[in-house]
Amino acid sequence: MNERKGMYMGEEWVDGFLSNFKPGTTMSELGRAVANFLGELYLGIYHLDSGALERVDWSDKNCIVITIGHKDWCTVDFNTLTRLVFLAHHMAIRVELVPVANGYMRVLFSQRNRDGDVYHRHPTLDEAVAMFKERVLLPEYGARAEVRNEN
Repeated sequence: MNERKGMYMGEEWVDGFLSNFKPGTTMSELGRAVANFLGELYLGIYHLDSGALERVDWSDKNCIVITIGHKDWCTVDFNTLTRLVFLAHHMAIRVELVPVANGYMRVLFSQRNRDGDVYHRHPTLDEAVAMFKERVLLPEYGARAEVRNEN
């Protein structure tokens, strides 16, 4: 963890990485935000494959794209999927997951605002939870008799 900033290594690590492997590359504000996002998501961006990080255009101002190998996309035990969604709402970054090959996924990141039309805004986590609860038709688990797991 980066004690100086109180967060996991993201943009500082990518800056150092770029100075060694792609001298002269300047990260965009979106590139910095995504590097910090990935650093928080993986508890240090250096946990991702360096080859995948090298192929990212960190200077793009509109969309940062990274292709990653298999990761545990779970909601509880390794909670990467939950953290991805929570961080997206926390940082107002739209995330799109696109399968590209067996074991690989392309992840696209683009910055959004807190207001505006549906294509330009990103709700906060609290707003997203409230919208979900308004629209979901199924009862919450525990609100009715628990379903038995007969495995």
